[in-house]
Amino acid sequence: MWKGVVSFRQLCPEHNSPISYKRWCADGRMAIAKIALRDKEHLAALHPNGKGLIMNTLHWPDEIRSMEGLKGLEGEVKINPKELEMAKALIESLADNFDASRYKDNYREAVMKVVQAKMEGEVIEAPEAPQPAKVMDLMEALRQSVEQAKKQRAGREKPAAETRRRRKAS
Repeated sequence: MWKGVVSFRQLCPEHNSPISYKRWCADGRMAIAKIALRDKEHLAALHPNGKGLIMNTLHWPDEIRSMEGLKGLEGEVKINPKELEMAKALIESLADNFDASRYKDNYREAVMKVVQAKMEGEVIEAPEAPQPAKVMDLMEALRQSVEQAKKQRAGREKPAAETRRRRKAS
């Protein structure tokens, strides 16, 4: 499937071979490894990066959907060159350098607050479960919206009609 891929076990069977590691980095290849993460086994791609590694988790083959049969992908897509240029300009105007410090893990921070509070002896009470959201009938909402618009329109038309009648009578 991928060219230039080696198994991490084959690369470093003793897991501390600097010669294998340096050779791997020089070749610019990636290694595939199995890792355990959150009580589940995952595939991972390892890429050399300076003195360290970058690891990306991958999907198992059975987790990847085939693109065959997806609607909208059949046939050639005709794109207006002006629209393409406009899209490029929009993307370019929104593009920015990546700064990881702009992002934070809110979930982890909330968990750490709870952990700290428990360590300090506070009693933590679970929040009440949110009430299920009321399911809205879209047709009913549309009907009510149309009726409201008709009433507003009728309310605006009546004073104008009365004003015209007064002018005619005087």
